[in-house]
Amino acid sequence: ALHDPVAGTWIGADSRVVIGHGYVVPADIKKWVRVGRGAVGVAGSTRALTLLRQFASVLGTMTETPEGLAEAIRLLFEIKGCRIQPDEGKSGFGTCGSDILYATPGGIWDIGQNFAVDRLRDGCLWARGSGMDHALGADHALCRDKRRRGLYPEQRIEAALAAAAHFDVKCGGPMVIERIEDGA
Repeated sequence: ALHDPVAGTWIGADSRVVIGHGYVVPADIKKWVRVGRGAVGVAGSTRALTLLRQFASVLGTMTETPEGLAEAIRLLFEIKGCRIQPDEGKSGFGTCGSDILYATPGGIWDIGQNFAVDRLRDGCLWARGSGMDHALGADHALCRDKRRRGLYPEQRIEAALAAAAHFDVKCGGPMVIERIEDGA
């Protein structure tokens, strides 16, 4: 995800998921859920993604602030009996521990597994999930090159997703890239 004050807020994701003990699922999973005037992106738990989809309209009424949304998501997971972290000595089965991004026309926030909320700097591409390191590395390399500093957010996200899919077997297409518009 990337917010640029001029070009707007852009989100992107691959559509591959990993379940159980590292099994890669050849699926077409949409990892961004429209909530209120923005979108919530999830990396780490298909259970969390399912709950967010199921309760998106309710969560949409709780998006006055990113912190309020994070607290609403935490409460949703708790009410639905979804553990945030695996019990000591047990597998992660049944957990909702996820890295979450919240994107609005006005900016992007990172919501950690402990539900801490951090606003991302404008112009900063940020990623979560399996291919995160490759995506961020590709964007860094592109932006260091003076000839490419004028790339549009959509182009930067496309390059980041391509690098993640190329170098991480847990990432794959189809890729989704969208602009978050006011009133969407």
